[in-house]
Amino acid sequence: MGQFLVWLIILTVLVGLPAFLRRSQLRAWRRNEAGACARCDKPVKDEKTYVEGMRVCAACSRTLRLRAGIGIGLLGLFMVTVVVGSFLAIAADARGGNPDPWWAYLIGPGIGLALGGLFFFVVIKGRVANRRAAERDAARTYTLDDPY
Repeated sequence: MGQFLVWLIILTVLVGLPAFLRRSQLRAWRRNEAGACARCDKPVKDEKTYVEGMRVCAACSRTLRLRAGIGIGLLGLFMVTVVVGSFLAIAADARGGNPDPWWAYLIGPGIGLALGGLFFFVVIKGRVANRRAAERDAARTYTLDDPY
């Protein structure tokens, strides 16, 4: 029974989650093309606020930036905890005279630093997506009958 549960979790994470995120992204693109906020579907006319390459209204922008700030803080706290905890464990084993397996403790700081690297990668990709979205909107030609 446990084996089926593990496979169900793996399939959900590897198949279901990406499909859900893609569907959500396509819905946001359709909303933006219609001149609405990518998140709440309210009309966006003069506001040029972008989050993850999507145009959003001011209220959604504040909400998403607050959530991002909280997430960044928690991720940073987790990363620092992992790295410091690993170094403390290395030092405790060295004081106790148990050097084996010293290399295993490098996995902890490696995971923490990898999370930091992924964070900076995501930030850079988000900035590039926002810049491209702004350029795309600026290059868009408008007509008198265009509701946007």
